[in-house]
Amino acid sequence: FNTILEHISPVSMVTRTSPNMQRHLVALVATTITGYLCLVGALSSPKIPQRRHYDVVIVGGSAAGLSAALTLGRSLRNVLVVDGGKPCNRFQNHSHNLLGFDGESPSDIQSKARADVQAYETVEFQDQTLVTSIDQELSGSSDAAYPWTISMERQHEAGSESLPLNQIQCRKLIIATGVKDMLPQDIEGLEECWGKTAIHCPYCHGYEVRNHRTALTRMDPAVMVVMASIIVRLACRPLYLIGEFDDNSFTPEESALLERHKEDIVLMTSHRLVGLNHDSGSIQSVRIQHEEGRVEDIPMAAVYLRPGFEHTFPVDQLKPLLADGDNETPPATVLNEKGYVAVDPTTQKLLHVPHAFACGDCTDAFRSLSTAMATGTRAAKMLNFELSMQDWKSR
Repeated sequence: FNTILEHISPVSMVTRTSPNMQRHLVALVATTITGYLCLVGALSSPKIPQRRHYDVVIVGGSAAGLSAALTLGRSLRNVLVVDGGKPCNRFQNHSHNLLGFDGESPSDIQSKARADVQAYETVEFQDQTLVTSIDQELSGSSDAAYPWTISMERQHEAGSESLPLNQIQCRKLIIATGVKDMLPQDIEGLEECWGKTAIHCPYCHGYEVRNHRTALTRMDPAVMVVMASIIVRLACRPLYLIGEFDDNSFTPEESALLERHKEDIVLMTSHRLVGLNHDSGSIQSVRIQHEEGRVEDIPMAAVYLRPGFEHTFPVDQLKPLLADGDNETPPATVLNEKGYVAVDPTTQKLLHVPHAFACGDCTDAFRSLSTAMATGTRAAKMLNFELSMQDWKSR
């Protein structure tokens, strides 16, 4: 572009080109400038969905959502993937236990997966966007053409207002939003270490911190015993179990197991983890507060904990229903007793909510990329089967 400008300076136009050529050059520059300005405008303006009606809207564009989108794109379904752009594994440097991608960064895996899906022309993406409300015009045996109406909001940088987008409608809905980890705010240094040496899964991270001094904390006592049986094989012994426990925290069987393996563990009851001393996310020691208030630093390299979570999809707006003829009271929520979206594990269909599926971390405590991908594919296959039969019967 600069080269063109240099060659059409007033002097060069007079001395080097004919009037006819000058007109062509001016037209070329005008076209170039117009195209450039249009490109800038397109990049800076919020993208809006290309259609109002879709076969499927997938909320969440990480492993589960992209797997579902890939299957549906290959089935020539019109699909919109709505993604907020904040996957929960974005804090990790590397992902593990994923065949073919072991050790690659989450962002690289995401980019490759997204490129695969973008090859299918019937799949659209709505990025940096959150679903703000959903409306389901459903009954237990609803056959409405587009039962779901979805409102969205385009997210901007902090300090600027979000932009509401046009409502869209779809025949089927897939929830693949994962969950947002709610890290304890009373552990200094946890955010900096999370996903690196403060971890939650021995299968995702345990091998990388093998033979290191390791602690377990902030988890249910029953879960801690199970985790200890797995992690003690990986960690430098003894394994530290840190928590505010009393005589009733563990069942008699759990207490007997802990006593039997007392040479492999240090059970620190009436203690609280209050800080992680680290070097750029690499834990060097943990800060423990004793019952009487005394604080002590203990050398440590890795800490497992299980934080709480919340859903980023407005699950409270989903209305559980019962099938026609069922006189029981419908459940008050679509969540199960552990707080995950309740689905039929063989189909990924939501229980008591027609035309809705869910997959990935929002449905299961066993969080991993491979599990998310598998459930996304299963949801898409079962959903496409329903749509195909519905279309076939209506012809």
